Amino acid sequence: MGCEVGGGKGLSRMAAKITASRSDDRRVVSPPERENAPFWSRFARFYETFIHVTTRNYPELVRRVAHEVGDARRVLDVGTGTGLMAFETSKRAGFVEAVDFAPGMIALARRKADELGVRNVRFSLQSAYALDFPDGSFDAVVASNVLHCMKMAERALGEIRRVLSPGGILVAPTFCHAGSHWTRVLSRLSMLVGFRPYRMLTTESLAGLIESCGFEVLTREEWKDVIPLAYVVARAV
Repeated sequence: MGCEVGGGKGLSRMAAKITASRSDDRRVVSPPERENAPFWSRFARFYETFIHVTTRNYPELVRRVAHEVGDARRVLDVGTGTGLMAFETSKRAGFVEAVDFAPGMIALARRKADELGVRNVRFSLQSAYALDFPDGSFDAVVASNVLHCMKMAERALGEIRRVLSPGGILVAPTFCHAGSHWTRVLSRLSMLVGFRPYRMLTTESLAGLIESCGFEVLTREEWKDVIPLAYVVARAV
């Protein structure tokens, strides 16, 4: 795979790679450090605790996503974090490519894969704005709790659509911070510790964003939790 990078120097090497000119127009115009990669690397060891506290029905969510992906031959997990979704989907899928832009997340996910003996998941340091895969490479893409953390979510969705095969499925459960006064306040408080939600979404605005990028939305549901979650499944058209 084209972006197998790890360790402390990985971020600078990745920044140089993904900001370089490519043979087409898919260039990253925002270096990863400007989109909070250093924060997510530091946060990696607390990430799973955070997820389980803010999403009390997270085990159900992971099972639902894995069921949605099913026995797809090739799956891409964008913004994999520590690999929670990737490991679950790999139980039925043929092979999972799992990418994240934060070196700390990828390093932890790789250690977990080694400890668990998982062989059909490959973790790599990549930007969602310039995925290092050929067109039509995947039957399904998972983008869990990541679109609200992107300055250029449309660009990422364009890349996701490019690497999906025709009719391929996108599963995008995403925190919705615009759903209530409480979640808007919580989002602003989270900025004090370094977390940056670049988009304040609702279920409807997330579905509209995905539709505007060349997808047909098949499922849109709101899951009530500490932070409401929009559960959206879409097909590439």
